[in-house]
Amino acid sequence: CLNSTPTGYFNVNGTLYSCNSSCNTCDTSFSNCTSCTGNLSLYQNECLSSCPLNLTVSVNNTCMYCTYPCSTCANSTTSCLSCSANSSLFFNSLSNSCVNSSECPTSTFSDNSSLSCLSCNSSCSVCSGNSTNCSQCRPDYYLISDTSTCSQVCPNGTVALNTTSGVC
Repeated sequence: CLNSTPTGYFNVNGTLYSCNSSCNTCDTSFSNCTSCTGNLSLYQNECLSSCPLNLTVSVNNTCMYCTYPCSTCANSTTSCLSCSANSSLFFNSLSNSCVNSSECPTSTFSDNSSLSCLSCNSSCSVCSGNSTNCSQCRPDYYLISDTSTCSQVCPNGTVALNTTSGVC
């Protein structure tokens, strides 16, 4: 006589029944999983090879909803891959987080169409509005004030205000 139900079985009125092969543990029926075997993840009492797309992430072999404001996430419920559209926040791929537009990191700008912090042009160190609207340039580049772009040489008719980098 057993005092407890062994792993892989469920008990109905003293009779043991085997759980579905994907269930590590189950209750009330063979397919009502409460934990899963191997690398399978538990979602709504079923064991799946992967969690449903765009909604959940497997944490300790259990599918869980991403934490708001994440719309999609990976590895943890707070590691965002995208932000909820109704959050008015921008996705920061450097930190896998959702931030206000003013909190996009240096060398990125807040893109309203994708709601993401996107990289500035490779010559810009600070940009806004789009990747080529530069307000500061990387070392060895000059800021062309008229066009808000960066260049390694000053255009004809302009002079570098600094010999290694700066403004033309």
